[in-house]
Formats: sequence, structure tokens, C-alpha cells
Amino acid sequence: MEKYQVLLYYQYVKIEDPEQFAQDHKAFCQELGLKGRILIANEGINGTASGTIEATQAYMDAMHADPRFSQMPFKIDPADGHAFQKLKVKSRPELVTLRLGEEDINRLK
Repeated sequence: MEKYQVLLYYQYVKIEDPEQFAQDHKAFCQELGLKGRILIANEGINGTASGTIEATQAYMDAMHADPRFSQMPFKIDPADGHAFQKLKVKSRPELVTLRLGEEDINRLK
């Protein structure tokens, strides 16, 4: 029986084209067989995803290979199977609705 895990993560970092990034990221996650909810915005990424240990490790390795996400911490929890029914990767105007201006968001990075 394969072992699964759940990843929780976020990284405040400039993403130039969140819509395109979300499309590409969804395709990558589908290739790995991940399921979960991942939000992409100009100010970064916020995700919760589940998959086999092999798939989630491949995901973390690929994210850490990208200079924008090289220091991104992942919280990892063991699971008996997928924690989600499907995969959703969405582009949003903001990761968290704080109603901050661009200058305020840059201070969070």
C-alpha cells in the first residue's frame, strides 16, 4: 500500500503572470498525480496538496529548484490517501484578502 502525505505551504514572491503560472502549475501537478487547492497571485503561492510520498517529494524538489521558491518551507503531514477529491489551481488577485496596497505587500516579502 502506497503511503501518502499532505503538503501545506506558501511563499510571498513576485509572480509576473499568475494566470499563465497557474495553468502551467496545474499541468505539472496533474503529471505528478497531486490533488489539492493551490492559489497563485502576483504576490506568491499558497497551497495544500496531497499525493504519494514519491509525488510530493518530486513536487517539493521541483519547487525548491526554482530560485523564487528555493527557501519555501513545507509543512508535511502523513495521510492514508489523498486528502482532496480533485486538483484546483487558481489565479487570484490576492493570496489573502488583506486589502493592502502594493507597497504594503512588498514589505511582507
